[in-house]
Amino acid sequence: MILQGDALEELRKLPDKCCSVCVTSPPYYNARDYGAADQLGTESSPEEYIRKLVEEGRMEEAEEMLGMPYTLVGAVEHGNHIGHTLGFPTVNLLPPAGKLLPPNGVYYAAVRHNGKVYKAISNVGTKPTVSSEKVMGVESYLYDFDQDIYGQEIEVALKRFRRPERRFGSLEELKEQLDRDIADGRNA
Repeated sequence: MILQGDALEELRKLPDKCCSVCVTSPPYYNARDYGAADQLGTESSPEEYIRKLVEEGRMEEAEEMLGMPYTLVGAVEHGNHIGHTLGFPTVNLLPPAGKLLPPNGVYYAAVRHNGKVYKAISNVGTKPTVSSEKVMGVESYLYDFDQDIYGQEIEVALKRFRRPERRFGSLEELKEQLDRDIADGRNA
């Protein structure tokens, strides 16, 4: 069944325990109304336009088109525990190959776990300062959160791009930047 407009909004207001909603396709928007044809230089479908927005890291515009933030879902994986060592424990997702991801970088985010939403800051990328492997991941620091949730499912909603991912000269430089990112994210 396809729900649109008020019906979809009413369904989203129901308690999580009541039902499960899977949004498999964004609501249909006229791409011309949102400048998709102008932006892409072609007559484009809304889905193509949204894909382009995500690929460019334009998360706020993608959210406007989708009616909800662009979200990644998966089980929390073990990382190398560097974040915890630096005083910033994180949760890690390893998106499947081919998953649509925005450009590597740091994003203001929200993470949903067991029905509760936590403000977060997420890195999408390969963590070049701490890893020579080129494994794409989504690593998120959750504000006011201190639980062991390995293997449990989370949803990471990427809300707004903050800065590109980069390799730092030392762990101390990385820690200083994380301090700034986290302080700014708390107020974002």
